[in-house]
Amino acid sequence: MSITNMGSSTLFCEPEASQNTTGPGSLSSEKTNQEAWLEVISEKLTRWGCNTDDLEKDGITPPTSETLHLAIEVAHRLCSKKAPDRVVLDVNGGIVFELLKKNSSEVFHIWDDGEVEYQYFKEGKLVQRHRNLEYK
Repeated sequence: MSITNMGSSTLFCEPEASQNTTGPGSLSSEKTNQEAWLEVISEKLTRWGCNTDDLEKDGITPPTSETLHLAIEVAHRLCSKKAPDRVVLDVNGGIVFELLKKNSSEVFHIWDDGEVEYQYFKEGKLVQRHRNLEYK
C-alpha cells in the first residue's frame, strides 16, 4: 500500500500487480501502477510546485497550488491505470497526463481554471471528449 501526502492532497493506492510498460519516454518500467503514479507526483508535480521561478523564466505560467492539488486528485483516481507516458505543463499553468497505446491515446487535461477534460484518440482522430469531470 502506498501513501503520499502533498499539502491537503493525499494519494492512497492499493497494491496491484506489476505492469511492464516499457517504451520511449515511459515513466513506468517494471513498476506497479501505483509506484509509477507516485513517481509522477514526486518527480514532476512536486518539482513544478517548488520551482515556479524556473518555469516563469522559460515563459511558462506555473501551475497554481489548486491546479497541482487537483492533478494529485486525478492521479489518485487513475492510480489503478497505467501511469502516463508523458506529463507536461501547458503554457497557461495546466497539467496534461498522456497515456499512449499502439493505435490510441488517452489525455487527461487539468486546466488552469480547475476543469478536467478527458480525450480519447484512435489512430490520431478524436473519438471521445468529456469536459468538467468531477475529481474533487
